[in-house]
Amino acid sequence: MTLGQKLKEAREAKGKSLRDIERETGNRISNGYLSLLESNTVKQPSPIHLKLLAEYFGSDYDELMTLAGYSPPAVAKGEGTRGSSKGIGAKSSLSTDDLTDEETALVEEYVGLLRRARKPLGRKPRQ
Repeated sequence: MTLGQKLKEAREAKGKSLRDIERETGNRISNGYLSLLESNTVKQPSPIHLKLLAEYFGSDYDELMTLAGYSPPAVAKGEGTRGSSKGIGAKSSLSTDDLTDEETALVEEYVGLLRRARKPLGRKPRQ
């Protein structure tokens, strides 16, 4: 099953149109973007949008992330804690003090995605 199939099945099971979901998510997910997700046109869907859709449909976020080709980081499964020495705030100027644990996990996940995207596969970075 693809991510698009999963999302379309979930939407149809709720009896919702693309526009219904756009409206009911407060325009955080446009009907056009959801249509692109359902048709598997988006190659790297936003983890934040996948989180919103998982919550909306009552789906498993990790499953959506896996179908999208991502591996959820351990911190998203509760193995890390906010303020730990391994958190994003420990080695950067970014402060996560005003974020929830869930928001912090999403930020850390996004940073990980950015790092993986810039590293060529199979090659060590230049020193």
